[in-house]
Amino acid sequence: MLVVLLLLILLGAVHQVTIGKMAIVDAFFCVCATITTLGCGKKSLFSRTRRSFAVYWILFSTISLALFFLYVAELHIERRLRALLKRVLAFKMTHEDLEAQA
Repeated sequence: MLVVLLLLILLGAVHQVTIGKMAIVDAFFCVCATITTLGCGKKSLFSRTRRSFAVYWILFSTISLALFFLYVAELHIERRLRALLKRVLAFKMTHEDLEAQA
């Protein structure tokens, strides 16, 4: 997923540099701002070609970023659950643990 996200960032930056006539640093800034906040605000997409590219690119790149964060969160939760499972399986039960207390 990280590779897809990086490719989408690169694709957006190349598009902004070649068709949008932006500087490379400005293109990467605009791409990162657009993916994370859905808007750069600095430049406007005037041509129909740029707008149609932007619609699909913003959709795919924002979804890819959300999936990337989902996978990172899943990894974190899985590690915590694995630690909990180890702790539970290492617990030695006694008869007192099984008796009901009144």
